[in-house]
Amino acid sequence: MRLRRAGALLAVSVLVDALGARVLDSLGLIEGLLSPSGARLLLIAPLAALFYAARFCALFVAPGLLLGAQLLSLGRCRLTSGD
Repeated sequence: MRLRRAGALLAVSVLVDALGARVLDSLGLIEGLLSPSGARLLLIAPLAALFYAARFCALFVAPGLLLGAQLLSLGRCRLTSGD
């Protein structure tokens, strides 16, 4: 994965994580899960799944991809530096 693409993935997942927390809080995630009604649960459950997937990506996947891309970029620079 290229460095720019890994950075963009990290930025997007952090943004979705931050905005998702606000949206789910305003929708009343905990209250909706504790006393579910059919229509409200159908709205909240997919949003919560997307939010937790973005949080997992922002905390674990994207930083690893970014670090790997930086190490690969560093290796390419050393191989082509002419030393």
